[in-house]
Amino acid sequence: MAEVDFDRSVPVEIDRFGSILRQLVPAFAFCVFLVNIPRFVDVDTLQVDAEKCGYFAMISLVIGLPTILNIVKVSYSLGLSVVLSKLGMDLVLVSKVGRAENIATTTVLVTDKTLTLTTGEFSASNFVMFGEHLGVSSTVVDFHPGNPLDAELGSVKTDVQTKQLEILALICAMCRPYGEVIDIGEDDRIHAVAGNIEASLTILAERILAIGKQRREGSTSLLPFVYELENTHKVLDMLGMTVQRRIWSALVAGEDGHIQLLCRGEKEKILKRCTHALLPDGAKVELTLEMRGVFDLELQAMEREGFQLELCAYVEDRVTNSIQDMVATDLTLVGAVGIEECPRWNVKESMRACIKAKVSPVVVTGDNKFASERLCRDIGLFSTDDDVKMRSLDAPKFSRLNLEKQREILDRTMRKGVLFSGASPQFKQNLVKILQNMGNTVTVVGDGRNDFRMIKQSDIGITMGLSGVDDCKREADFLLLDDEFANIIEILTLFRLLWNNARSVATYILICLSGQVMTLLLTGLTSIPEGIMPK
Repeated sequence: MAEVDFDRSVPVEIDRFGSILRQLVPAFAFCVFLVNIPRFVDVDTLQVDAEKCGYFAMISLVIGLPTILNIVKVSYSLGLSVVLSKLGMDLVLVSKVGRAENIATTTVLVTDKTLTLTTGEFSASNFVMFGEHLGVSSTVVDFHPGNPLDAELGSVKTDVQTKQLEILALICAMCRPYGEVIDIGEDDRIHAVAGNIEASLTILAERILAIGKQRREGSTSLLPFVYELENTHKVLDMLGMTVQRRIWSALVAGEDGHIQLLCRGEKEKILKRCTHALLPDGAKVELTLEMRGVFDLELQAMEREGFQLELCAYVEDRVTNSIQDMVATDLTLVGAVGIEECPRWNVKESMRACIKAKVSPVVVTGDNKFASERLCRDIGLFSTDDDVKMRSLDAPKFSRLNLEKQREILDRTMRKGVLFSGASPQFKQNLVKILQNMGNTVTVVGDGRNDFRMIKQSDIGITMGLSGVDDCKREADFLLLDDEFANIIEILTLFRLLWNNARSVATYILICLSGQVMTLLLTGLTSIPEGIMPK
């Protein structure tokens, strides 16, 4: 990407160049006329040759014409029209050209996390359950919803099907709304149709059910084993998740009429209702305080790694056809699923390009620290072996520091990229102000109501055309109609190339002008006869 070594806006730079020309060009023209006076004035008689005087006056006038600045402005305007048409073809809408062209001078890129750096989809990429010896075993799943369809949906890193896994798959598959959960998008990638959490859990169920089985030839279904499970089990009643309850429950009858109450939900809500734990062989044991402690330590480790947890539990042998008649107590704990937010597939490359172009990336989000750090590692802002203590900052704590300390921290950390988590809308706006007062040109990327203030405060605002709220769209200078974060880097590259081309035109004109001036000055000073001067 082309580099730019200034921090002013583009119009200011052009006006500054124009003011320099307005001072230098008349001076050069006057010098040329002054040096050539002996050529049209007789020193002895002081008679003036009017024809020769007019000739040198014309040369001086040509040098002093103000068209040089106009040429630069015209070349910049033509280049700007080409850039805008190119962006239009790439699904980027420029709403405020006057401000938008200043993106070439960007030194800091401030971006929100959700739906800008991420797709809004989730991946159930880890789960933990009790082992045979009452220890906790962790299993990794290598699936992300954004994988191309020519690749596998992913696989569970185990080749042994157990009763534990069967129940876990049943809970993940049945505790969700009716209907399709995933589909193939226009980009030939898998996308969630239902809730994103439900989609990730259903895909996990498919991977578990596929252990040791072969997919039927000719099957076009994305989730054949889940659909087979749905055909053999009947949902008698369902109780969805609410803000107060935070548990999803489904009353399910198997082929033999055996009824089970399946539950999944938040850690605290599920654990306090569990009295037993399920082992791999299907045996149930009392959930002792020691087992709770071991399990909780594993859950805390997953939370520190940035996983969102969904605990799964069930109870059976309660004969009823209504979930309202059943109380979700005395549950048997099956396990916990770790869910992570999926980054956009091209964000990692874009972050690398930002740093290479000497643009400091700043991620600011209202989400918790651990989940945000995990995403920043996924997108390459942090490396796996980085000590991120100084680059992963708590927004409320940072806001309590004095301004001098805040600037010192930003100066030290933001060159490689910095993360602020737990940020409020007011904090985001204040952060942009601080960065601007430090002499930076700040480009802001956001899409939600929490981002409106910082977009308004920014030098250049960018929002998402699909997921962005109306307030952000009205205030933004650029609208990414396809929500692709990578387009931001293309915008920055194009405008920097445009400005560098304008500077190249100006440099070329000045070199030509200086050559003309030096030639005329030297011929005048050395009395070399003019080949085309009137006789």
